[in-house]
Amino acid sequence: ASSLREEHSAAEASVSSLREEHSAAEASFASLEASAAQTNEVAESGSAALRRIEGELAEAKLSENQAEVAAEEAHGTLHVLREELALVKAEGEASASSLREEHSALEALVGAVREEHNAVNYVIRQEHRAAEESV
Repeated sequence: ASSLREEHSAAEASVSSLREEHSAAEASFASLEASAAQTNEVAESGSAALRRIEGELAEAKLSENQAEVAAEEAHGTLHVLREELALVKAEGEASASSLREEHSALEALVGAVREEHNAVNYVIRQEHRAAEESV
């Protein structure tokens, strides 16, 4: 009977020890569950931040593409304006050359008219003197 009591006491001590281990295991499991929940929250927060960053990156790429298109359009417009300027410059130079030629022709005409005027005046003076001398 004494041996049975010792075995019973040993069994109770063993059960008590197992209960303590079970309680410790449950506390450890609860701690692991809490840690897993925090890890999940951090992962979800990280995923949300990553999605936000990916969205911002997509917007930045879109803005970059729009800027490239605008730059290409501006370059094309600049090219067209340069061509138009070259045409206007060529037309202006041609007009200036034509005006210089017309100016030279007019100066020659004015010179001829002056010579003719002087010749007419000379003839008139000669006729006037001849008329005075005949009187």
